[in-house]
Amino acid sequence: MSQHIFDRVVKGKSYRIQIGWDKPLKQYYYVISPLIVENNDIVEDDPVDSNLFRSSPVSLEDVELICSNFGITLPDTLVSSVRSDMLRDAVNEVQFYD
Repeated sequence: MSQHIFDRVVKGKSYRIQIGWDKPLKQYYYVISPLIVENNDIVEDDPVDSNLFRSSPVSLEDVELICSNFGITLPDTLVSSVRSDMLRDAVNEVQFYD
């Protein structure tokens, strides 16, 4: 599974977004989690959306639309990298974005 991770603040709320290619399942995945302060540390809260909440696989375009519904724009480099992950059937690759 490849992992592309970035944080965004939207309307005063902080989110961590993880998107990638799941090689064993041969599909894209995503998780959108709020970031909260717990014991003076910033941690991820329970996801507000994920491909696991859906009954069928999502396309990368679906993920872009879902994120935009939260006010989140995916970095262009992330989108091209995740597409490349699918083509290469990438596994165990992690990339962080600003």
